[in-house]
Amino acid sequence: MTVRGPARLTIGTRIFLLLVGAIMATALAFVAIIRFGPPPVAAPVHMEDLLAALNGEQPGINRDRELLVERSAEKPTPRLGERRNEELEQSLKQALGQGAGAVYAYSDMPRRGPAGGGPGGPIGPFPHHRSPERMERPGGPERPDGSRSMPFVMGDFTVIRQSGADWLAVRTGPSATVARWRLVVALTIAAVALFLSLLGWWVARRIARPLRRLADAARDAKSGHRWVHRPEGASPEILAVADALAAYDARHQEHFRQQSALLAGIAHDLGTPLARLAFRLEALPDESRDAAFREIEHMRHLIADGIVMARSSVARREPVDVGLLARALAERCSTPQAPVTVDTVEGAVVLGEPTSLTRLIENLIDNAQLHGGGGRVTVSRAGHKVRIIVEDDGPGIEDARLATVCEPFVGSGSTHRPGGGNGLGLAIARSIADRHDGHIVIGNRSPHGLRVTIDLPAAPEGQGGDEPEEASGVVPA
Repeated sequence: MTVRGPARLTIGTRIFLLLVGAIMATALAFVAIIRFGPPPVAAPVHMEDLLAALNGEQPGINRDRELLVERSAEKPTPRLGERRNEELEQSLKQALGQGAGAVYAYSDMPRRGPAGGGPGGPIGPFPHHRSPERMERPGGPERPDGSRSMPFVMGDFTVIRQSGADWLAVRTGPSATVARWRLVVALTIAAVALFLSLLGWWVARRIARPLRRLADAARDAKSGHRWVHRPEGASPEILAVADALAAYDARHQEHFRQQSALLAGIAHDLGTPLARLAFRLEALPDESRDAAFREIEHMRHLIADGIVMARSSVARREPVDVGLLARALAERCSTPQAPVTVDTVEGAVVLGEPTSLTRLIENLIDNAQLHGGGGRVTVSRAGHKVRIIVEDDGPGIEDARLATVCEPFVGSGSTHRPGGGNGLGLAIARSIADRHDGHIVIGNRSPHGLRVTIDLPAAPEGQGGDEPEEASGVVPA
């Protein structure tokens, strides 16, 4: 598989690019705020408006913020963060004249200029926020340069004046300029955060998706099948992990193949000594000879089962009609003492090894005859699955032992009558089902009996599924 474009970027590179993108987006957002947003400073209040409010008159219209006027019997207090501003007090007393009375001024702007104000101080000209007509009003106090320009007051302030027995407080209200700026900043930060969150989520999915696919492929891997998976669009690190897992699986499969071949060879070679032993046992008395022959026959069954388990992992697969195979085995195995019936459908074809599938069904039939006095075999097909069900009317298996009944040499348990089975029948059935990508479920019937259900993948169309006569249904010799 050829990987192109961004898929070749390593995980570290992707994370680094995401970090750089986040930093750049944040920087650009703040540059845009500084360049295009309003200044985070409230528009100043003209001294003329403040004097009008202190004299009980209606101040002029200020589009940025209004002056809040309140009367009280007790002396008001300044707001949090406001400090005594003697410079502003002197300017107000001078403008109010001899009858000014007690005047107290508090401001959040530090004193940075001489009395009378100046650029950067709490009082001074501010041509960007007032028109020339507003700033130059006749009748104002004369400035050192001879002009009649009315000064302004910057920042938030509280001016308190005693008016008879009452107190008059003039405070600055909320600034629309600052409110708009804060809204712009909040919306910009939210937009940048949303963009970075979506970008991070997208990058994380791009990184995690191949990992999930790799984990799913490893979880679904079947014993006896070569595992090869390279996630599409994965980074080099993930592809390296996939290749390492594939190499490990190949080594494991080769080791298992060698062990299986060794087991099959040993099992085959044991046949000759057993034949010689059986020949020499002919000289024993009848009772002893029969007991010895039963032991030899038991050993031969063990050897045959071992060969089946070993060869089932490396055998060639071909279309097999499970229904025909089950019918042929039932006819061969059924006896008057342990009858076996078959109910099957046409087209129940799977891809598998005929010898292994024969042993699979034969073991289940033998188990039903041995422990249930006979059985029923049902073969059906539903969609992409072929289901084999073998039932008997025996005593069943203890519920506590159902989970381990398919383990080698565990067998069907003490609830079955003695005298049969070598403990490998159900273990071999499960092994064969697993190697054919199938699944086996064992459970008790009501009121008694055992039910074994095996699901196998059906053969794809064109490989015997529509033409059962072309699929093998012959019982191997």
